[in-house]
Amino acid sequence: MTRLLLERGADPLHHDRNGLTALHWAALERTGAVAQLIIQKAAPNLEKIDENGLSALHHAAYWGNRRMVSRLLKMGCDPNRRSHAGWCPIHQAVHGGHLEIIDLLLDRGADVNASEHIGIPPLRLALTMGNQVIIDRLLEAGA
Repeated sequence: MTRLLLERGADPLHHDRNGLTALHWAALERTGAVAQLIIQKAAPNLEKIDENGLSALHHAAYWGNRRMVSRLLKMGCDPNRRSHAGWCPIHQAVHGGHLEIIDLLLDRGADVNASEHIGIPPLRLALTMGNQVIIDRLLEAGA
């Protein structure tokens, strides 16, 4: 269905009232098939943000969509892009509890010590969440 809509001219960057595009919603889809179709059509605008300043990479990191995170990073999305609240994709991955996503982001240059607007770095967020595995990984990475 997605392929048909895109072939017939559907705008992959059209957004809903919250600023969410099809690419943001594709973060929920685990196989990556829908995201790949949209990425091919939306390539120049992969960092389009929603009303909270969250990019598709932020959403994919939060939902633990490894395939989409990997594709977006390979396409050049910024692993340190900040939302309006100052959260980077690594904050989203920590909040979602996704160690594999944290590793992908760190491998692509995510700042392990990125602080959002009120000064909460990923480690402090992980401590709040109580995820010891993630805490240990962030400490290993230099937090």
